[in-house]
Amino acid sequence: MGSIVSRDMIKSMGFGLILMALFTLFWFGTAASNLSGNFMWILFAFTDLIAIVFIVYAIHLFLISKRFPQTQESDKTIRRKILTKFGLVFGLEGLTIAVCVLLLKQFNLHEFIIPAIATIVGLHFFPMSSIFQRKLDFYTASFATIVGLAGLLFTATKKNSSTDISIIVGIGIGIVTTFYGIYMIWTAQEQKNNQFAN
Repeated sequence: MGSIVSRDMIKSMGFGLILMALFTLFWFGTAASNLSGNFMWILFAFTDLIAIVFIVYAIHLFLISKRFPQTQESDKTIRRKILTKFGLVFGLEGLTIAVCVLLLKQFNLHEFIIPAIATIVGLHFFPMSSIFQRKLDFYTASFATIVGLAGLLFTATKKNSSTDISIIVGIGIGIVTTFYGIYMIWTAQEQKNNQFAN
C-alpha cells in the first residue's frame, strides 16, 4: 500500500504547476526576446502554450482536490517540516538572486545577470533532492547548474555575445522548468487515477 494522497498534496502540485508556468514563461521568454523573426514568435507561442497547459491543469487539480481526503494529523507535522525547509531554500534563492543582480548592476556587469541567475536556480535544486527525497532534483540541479556555469564562463571569456548566451541559457533552464511541470502533471494524474479507481 502506498501512502495516502491528501487534499493538501494535490493542491501543492497545483501551486507547483503555477510556479513552473511562471518560470517557464520567464526563461523561454528570455530566450525568445533575444531571437528575431519567425524563431522569436514560434518560441513565444510554444512558451505560452506550455504555460496555459500548466495553469489549466493546476486549476483542474484545485477543483478536484476536494475529492481527496484531508491530511491526517500524523502527517501534518512532517508536511510542515518539509514546507519550512522548502520555504527557507526558496527564500534564500530569491535573496541570493536579488543581491547578485544588484551587485552585477552596481559594477556594470549586466551581461552576467542571466547566467548568474541560472546558476543560482540550478544550485537551489540540490537541497530540494534531500527535502523531497527525489533523485530527479539532483539530475535537474546538475543540468541547470552546468548550463548556468557555462553561460558565466562564455560571458567571461567573451567567446559568445550576451544575446547568444541569453538564448542558450534561457532555453536550457526553460527545458528544466518544463520538465518539472510535465513531471508534476504525470505524478498528479497517477495519483488521481489511483484515487478514483478505488
